[in-house]
Amino acid sequence: MKKFKLSIASLAVFAMIFTSCSKDEVGPDLDSDKVALSFGAIVNDLVTNRAQTKQAIGDIPACSSDDPAYVSVVLSRDGVDIVGSDDDPFEIDLVNGQVFTEEVEELQLTADMYSLDHFAVYNADDEVIWVAPRAGSELAGWINNPLPLAIDLQNGVKKYVEVPVLCFDNRNVNEYGYLFFELDATEAVEFCFFANYCPPNGRHYTANYSVSIWQGTDATGTPLYTDHMAETGQYDNGDYFADPTCFALPSNDDVNEEYLYYEVTLLDWPNNYGSVTTTVAYGTLSMQDIMNNFDGANNVDYQHLRFGCDGDGGIPIGSGPGEGTPGDGNGGTPGDGNGDGDGDGDGDGDGDGDDNCETAFMFGEDSFRELGIGNRWGWATEYTGGTTGTFTHTLYAAAGNNNTDNGYVAGTVTVTVNGDDVNVSIDPADGISLNEVHVYLEDAAPTTTAPGQYGNTDEDPNASGESYDYTYSGDGDFWIIVHAVTCE
Repeated sequence: MKKFKLSIASLAVFAMIFTSCSKDEVGPDLDSDKVALSFGAIVNDLVTNRAQTKQAIGDIPACSSDDPAYVSVVLSRDGVDIVGSDDDPFEIDLVNGQVFTEEVEELQLTADMYSLDHFAVYNADDEVIWVAPRAGSELAGWINNPLPLAIDLQNGVKKYVEVPVLCFDNRNVNEYGYLFFELDATEAVEFCFFANYCPPNGRHYTANYSVSIWQGTDATGTPLYTDHMAETGQYDNGDYFADPTCFALPSNDDVNEEYLYYEVTLLDWPNNYGSVTTTVAYGTLSMQDIMNNFDGANNVDYQHLRFGCDGDGGIPIGSGPGEGTPGDGNGGTPGDGNGDGDGDGDGDGDGDGDDNCETAFMFGEDSFRELGIGNRWGWATEYTGGTTGTFTHTLYAAAGNNNTDNGYVAGTVTVTVNGDDVNVSIDPADGISLNEVHVYLEDAAPTTTAPGQYGNTDEDPNASGESYDYTYSGDGDFWIIVHAVTCE
């Protein structure tokens, strides 16, 4: 097989149009009413184009000597994906020893105008070696025809399209105009943010904010998302809303390694709460942090940030990135995604400073993981057999990974059952105050770990303790979860 050993070159393949195929050609059975499309890659000569940019020669992507094995493509028509998608590009093997694709049935297309929106070349180990940059990206200036490429398919032809590509060296994929998961075979995982803002008067508002995420442990890492804005709006009744902002992030085999850094910036919202002082929440994430927010097989809990509010969830809030140190209320990094302020994943909250607030759960018989409803820590308890009486449970705060040794006793929860009436009383320990309470009490077993979906929420409980009255069907069996945000 021919090897390509290139240092500062990119590749081009010859565009060839044939009106017919020879009898010796072998390929799939082609529909005579459709056009057969194939692609080839051509590495552009960066030396001749050097004048197009002031980029230093050391920044030019280095080329691999690996053999190309296959390409991934996304082809669209009128803005609708026809072959492949950004989430799942279509893969086509290259002809053995050549740099053009084999004929495949998926590329038998009706005559029309198409757009090639994605093109990457891989070696046999599924590693990217060449990429066609997209228009508007930092590296687009190195080639004459960045993506998207317009392709005009006419009846009666067999069309080969040349695609200019650059060598890929695992640099920031944004420089090519892609997101990492469009090129990297690494599994993508989802992580979401949501934010509230509390001005000095103490009122809670849904916040407007932007998010930037880097691969690394600070803002010098590889950018994955830059200034991604939250989706905000207003309902017909006049209420303002913001949707949780979710991101596809690379997974990591070492679940405890901090490998992602984020900054969430509070933004003005003129018609809602008005102008604000620029404030940034920042921190690092491990794979365990991300997994802790998984809610069953298909759902993800969001990371709840609170700008200026009591109970900031352990997320360091500062006036700029990187400010503060653990313990002063502005430093540290997030831990288990549920209020661990010091970044060690145990939820002890050493980085929370004056606003040392932690998530807490009533200790129960079954952990969320044992119930198969999520990977975050916490417990549920089933009362069965027509149980009546008074029962006392421990309320644990910051017990990451369901390890009570990681956290501390934040109080007690007393459950009193009398027929179909259930009273739940929460008594904080000395020096602990209640900041928020969520209770799940239903006949059916819980299917979510997200406290906001438990059905009973008190965002302003009595700090010294609260009591709640509920009813259930009275058939003798019910499930209960008690979640609280507790502050020292």
